[in-house]
Amino acid sequence: MQRKLIPAILGTVLAFGMGFAIAFFVIFGMRTSVPYEMAVQAATRDRAVNQALGEPVRPGWWVMGEIETSPNSGSASMTVPLTGANGRGRLNFSATKSPEGWALNSIVVRVNGTGDVITVNPDR
Repeated sequence: MQRKLIPAILGTVLAFGMGFAIAFFVIFGMRTSVPYEMAVQAATRDRAVNQALGEPVRPGWWVMGEIETSPNSGSASMTVPLTGANGRGRLNFSATKSPEGWALNSIVVRVNGTGDVITVNPDR
């Protein structure tokens, strides 16, 4: 009975390890993308976001969303947790890519616990 149990345990450990590795590389890929960096930079520099969450505002690790890209076009839509000295929130943004580069379409920060919604201007 133990001989049959060992392959099952090893298979389970291997499956969890592969799942973790895939999730890590997907999240790492999103966190290093140009639209992610643009949106996080705009949100963390925004005065209203800093007032609501407290400085410094930093992005969390667990990013959700999608990104599709080709040489001349693409789109991205992501949700990023934010943490500040006074609270937490969620950054939601969408972006499109053209031959000229990436452009942010919308950036919104939702403050946890208050229901406040802050629209971030990407040009500031």
